Amino acid sequence: MEGDVYFLAGKKNGAILYKAGVSEIISQTGFEFKPVPIGATIPDFIPQGVYNVALAVNPTNKNKIMALGEDGYYSSNGGATWTKKMDAYKSHLSGQTYVHSDHHFAEFIDDSTLLDAHDGCFCLTNINTPLFGNTHTIGNMIISQISPTAICNSDKNNENLLMGAQDNGGVSKSPTTKAGEWVAVNTGDGTAAGINYSNPLIRFMGSIYGALHRTNTAYLADYKDGKEVLRANPSKAPFVCEVIIHDQNPNIVFANHDTLKFSVDTGNTFNNVPYPGLYEIEEVDQYAERIAFIPKYNHQALINYDTSTGFTPLNRIFSPMGITVNFNSVCLASTNNKVIYASVPGLDSTNKVFKSIDNGLTWTNITFNLPNVSVRKVLNQVAGTGSFEEIIYVATNIGVYALIRETENSKKWIKVGKMLPNVTVNDLDINYSSLKLYASTFGRGLWELDVNYAVNSTGINDNKINEDQFQVYPNPSTANQSIQIELPKMLVMPNLLYLIM
Repeated sequence: MEGDVYFLAGKKNGAILYKAGVSEIISQTGFEFKPVPIGATIPDFIPQGVYNVALAVNPTNKNKIMALGEDGYYSSNGGATWTKKMDAYKSHLSGQTYVHSDHHFAEFIDDSTLLDAHDGCFCLTNINTPLFGNTHTIGNMIISQISPTAICNSDKNNENLLMGAQDNGGVSKSPTTKAGEWVAVNTGDGTAAGINYSNPLIRFMGSIYGALHRTNTAYLADYKDGKEVLRANPSKAPFVCEVIIHDQNPNIVFANHDTLKFSVDTGNTFNNVPYPGLYEIEEVDQYAERIAFIPKYNHQALINYDTSTGFTPLNRIFSPMGITVNFNSVCLASTNNKVIYASVPGLDSTNKVFKSIDNGLTWTNITFNLPNVSVRKVLNQVAGTGSFEEIIYVATNIGVYALIRETENSKKWIKVGKMLPNVTVNDLDINYSSLKLYASTFGRGLWELDVNYAVNSTGINDNKINEDQFQVYPNPSTANQSIQIELPKMLVMPNLLYLIM
């Protein structure tokens, strides 16, 4: 068997290309295999750990090689020399082609065309021109790696939305922004998002290590519009922080930073919450007067916040019996002010989702038949539940599951949204004005689902309409495209009108 296999050792400031023959690889045993370094190192290669390392060798001319990390490098002589050809940050100075940073996959589809997947989109790149030609292939579809999503609970038409993208920035949608179209938000990695439901023009977009920006215009004026209200603190703040608008008083805003902070003036200024142990908080949730926080090292706890009397401690939140890892999600939303829902990370098949009825002193395992998936967030629905006693959703690495309980004896999790791809869901939220569930996916856009069980009293049971009704939002179609939606044959439901933009 003939041919060569190429390896890229993506070392920072010194990436090296290696090569070995296929027959040589097959003949080796144990740990004797040693590929041979070829050509020159790439002195300014930036892999960001192991996240950004991609390699493509032209199948018709093995001298044409692309090595990609934060930027893209090209060799026309088998790696003997390298030239930066894709420049994400200094293309205006280098004269090279601007392409979004952080490349993860690359493959030649013919002698001159490279398929390149990076944190911005998919691109087709023409390497046979002095200045590489670069064409985006996704049209107007938003496929960013969405981390948080903010909705507006006073908006029955679902026209106010804000999404943060892991790489990079975010997008904002408002009836006042370019006739309701999405506009860009400049913030680096978009790690937090919040919308003031009393005045949806007031919005918050977070960046790494606790940086938080605030705008009064929903980013209508400019994609950079807004001011920094919390500065990043790389030495003390977590990489990803949250912002939460108080569900009963929109003037109050919480943000985890180097410590848990709060604002009483719609997020213009922030102060520290006067409670010990609020450092390196990885998860925080607020509902009514309760606030739960999960620090990285210290004990998780509940505190009470009253606009008249201020902050008072409630109790420590204990871990479930036998669980040694921290919760990665907590949900306080409940008609009972002693109920808490929580999830733990990892692939322990029997320990994923828990419920407490005594504010976290003891826990009941409600994992039941949930597949062995990675749970990212747990969310309880508190209105529009019809005759159901309890409806709980979890965001996982393969979509959304729901536990729809007529009684406490109901123990069946159901995967919702047959149209939703098997994709990681990072965030869930419910707009109670319209009773829509929103799911933020890692690379497949923002999706919505009707969760008004008071009208559709059957709920998301097997083979019912709601299980098929997850739809992409915003719809990426253009005027010249058609969409065919197949609904279940056994369907009794009022007519639905879908407007395809």
